[in-house]
Amino acid sequence: MKNEKKSSIEKPVAKVLHEPAAAYLRETQIVKIRQIGNSRGLIIPNNLINKVGIKSEVIIGSKDGVIFIEPLNREPREGWTEAFKAMRNNNDDELLLPDMFNDEDIEAYD
Repeated sequence: MKNEKKSSIEKPVAKVLHEPAAAYLRETQIVKIRQIGNSRGLIIPNNLINKVGIKSEVIIGSKDGVIFIEPLNREPREGWTEAFKAMRNNNDDELLLPDMFNDEDIEAYD
C-alpha cells in the first residue's frame, strides 16, 4: 500500500532500547529529560497515566539497565492490619514508650 507509513516512533525506539526492554514495551513514546533543580525529570503523557491508573504516587526503580515506574495506588492505612498481625506473631508488639498514665487516676470528663 502506498500510503502506509510506519510510526516515526518505532524506528528510534528500536535503536535506543536494548532488546529485552523492547520486547516487553508495547506502546512507547519518546520524551525529553528535563533539568529540575539538581535533579532531572520527565513528563509522563496523560494517556499513559490514565491507561495504567496512576493517581498521585508511583514506585520507581531500575533493573538490568531499565527504569520502571509502577502506580502506587493504595488506600490510607492499607496493609496495616497484616503488618500488625506479623508484628504480634514475631513478638514485636511491645510499646516503645512506657504507658505514662494510670487509667484509674484519670477522672471522667463530663
